[in-house]
Amino acid sequence: MTTITTQSTKTTALTLAEADANFSQVAQAKTGGYTCVEGDNRDTIECSGTFTVTLPVAATITAAADTGDYEVTIKNIAGGIITVALQSTDTFDGSAAQADYLTRDMSKTYKVNNADDGYNIIAQSGSYIETVNVLTGTSVELCDTVPFWAKRITLAINALEFSSASESPALELGNASTYLTSGYTSTCITLRTLGTNAATGSSNILIGNSVYTSTTASHSGTIILTRTESTDIWHYMSSFVQNGAVVLNQGNGLVNVGAKLTRLRIRSGGFDGSGSVTVIIE
Repeated sequence: MTTITTQSTKTTALTLAEADANFSQVAQAKTGGYTCVEGDNRDTIECSGTFTVTLPVAATITAAADTGDYEVTIKNIAGGIITVALQSTDTFDGSAAQADYLTRDMSKTYKVNNADDGYNIIAQSGSYIETVNVLTGTSVELCDTVPFWAKRITLAINALEFSSASESPALELGNASTYLTSGYTSTCITLRTLGTNAATGSSNILIGNSVYTSTTASHSGTIILTRTESTDIWHYMSSFVQNGAVVLNQGNGLVNVGAKLTRLRIRSGGFDGSGSVTVIIE
């Protein structure tokens, strides 16, 4: 007698959340405002332009996706600035900041935290980089989207020219409420072949001395701002040179912004429309 054994095959449909957890999805392309949903779990959102990508409420998406590890990657693949926004009272890495910012070639992965009250940033590539052309006038906004995680800011100043020979170029820092026009401890020393000149100030960060600026020369240099950990105190050092002349301005100092630093601007008695400033945030 021959016994034949048959094996039954059982097919179980995967939920959307299970499928997302086990398979990588093809990246999505976005060119306008978008709010992430359950189906974006483990996905990459590739963005082109300047607009906002909004993350789901952490507690809601965790319950909806039936998974405690919802995450999504957002990448800026072109020019412009992508704002990554939160909803309700969610946080980024425990910070109350409600927005993060991505410039060209930056990407970040946002993952629901253990408490389901926000997102942890678990991966990042690239740095925040923005270049601003200096126009005529007395004030140039360099960046009004300083990310909450900023610890070091480098300003690369290229070929600025002034509208008169008696300028005192300076940098001002601001929080969400206002630009600070007091409270700075700032020193600038100018070195030249005929001697030195020192200036101090409390209304801004001095990066050049009016005694030795010129309308016939361009000026270039670097400013480095560094935040003291767990505070809103920013230290700076600067080197600002008059191109083609033996004139070097060097500065240092600090300021307590009193809240999260959100914006930067450069001021003088007048710019003539030449030059640029590149902002690099890490």
